[in-house]
Amino acid sequence: MKTSTRVLWFVGFALIFLILIYGLKGMLLPFVLATILAYLLNPVVSVMEKKRVPRWLGTVLAVVGTLAVIVVFLGSIVPVLSVQGATLVHKLSELDYSFENILVSVKTWLETTMGIHWDGSVQALSPEGLKTWVTSKGDEALAFAGNVAHGVLLRGFVLVDVLSIMVLTPILTFYMLRDWPVFVANIESLYPIDMKGELLALQRRIDGALSGFIRGQTLVCISLGSFYALFLSLAGLDFGLVIGFFSGMVSFIPYVGTLLGGILSLGVALLQFGFDDMGRVGTVALIFLIGQFVEGNILSPKLVGDRVNLHPVWIIFALFAGGSLAGFLGVLVAVPTAAVLGVLVRFGIEKYKASTLYLKHRS
Repeated sequence: MKTSTRVLWFVGFALIFLILIYGLKGMLLPFVLATILAYLLNPVVSVMEKKRVPRWLGTVLAVVGTLAVIVVFLGSIVPVLSVQGATLVHKLSELDYSFENILVSVKTWLETTMGIHWDGSVQALSPEGLKTWVTSKGDEALAFAGNVAHGVLLRGFVLVDVLSIMVLTPILTFYMLRDWPVFVANIESLYPIDMKGELLALQRRIDGALSGFIRGQTLVCISLGSFYALFLSLAGLDFGLVIGFFSGMVSFIPYVGTLLGGILSLGVALLQFGFDDMGRVGTVALIFLIGQFVEGNILSPKLVGDRVNLHPVWIIFALFAGGSLAGFLGVLVAVPTAAVLGVLVRFGIEKYKASTLYLKHRS
């Protein structure tokens, strides 16, 4: 079979696969979560298998052990998170009054510290004027946010609720993890004989990119969440525990966790401490700066490395494209998918540069 024909076959299968994935995206979330868990746990089960533990038993131990850790962790942390979360929601419901206090504090701070005074020509900048303007725009902002949230939930959770995820994901994880070597062997058996070596090398590169992101980023999220939760709580920030864990866990989506966590923590700090205690507000900001420094210079280089090898512009594009196409599910798999596509594109470029088509033009 000619190379061009093979390429057309591969492209055709890829297009059919993507069309099926897009059409079934509403029911795929537990399958995606189970695949991620199986991928994470496969090295553990493989080690046990090498020590003569049967694959099925190693799978049971890995899945049950993971569930036990999750249950113990949630059982110890969820009560605190639920109390802080409920209090945070209550506080946000009082934002109208607090917002007016913040505006007054800003006005006072600017007048006393910066020497800037309000005058009659800028009535719109008075607390009442700003509050009126924000209120007038609030309905539009809330409507827009509601539409976005509705779209994300509608796309990401059609036919799938929390109960089905909790029940299906462990079951699917068990079967995927138990038969993981079979899945891999079946896929490898489909490789053309004369291209098998190249495709196996490509498969190893894809595995390196995926493991670099999924396994490495999981450890980064746990480390960051623990760091933020601990030090925000020690800094005396209300809801520091829930904000910290939220920021760390959402860091699985690059840039989003930092942005949302930073905005939320600084907003709560301003509400709690006000402009009269900017030192403590600065402490909260410093914690996030230190967290980002540690992530960018220690955690990510050590745990993730450069195996994903994607420019930040492409990562941001992948996140927006994934969210637009498949909501929450699309955002969840955007970066791993982009990493795989990056490996394939680089492989294609290497093959092109080694081809006679490229070499003829070079000569």
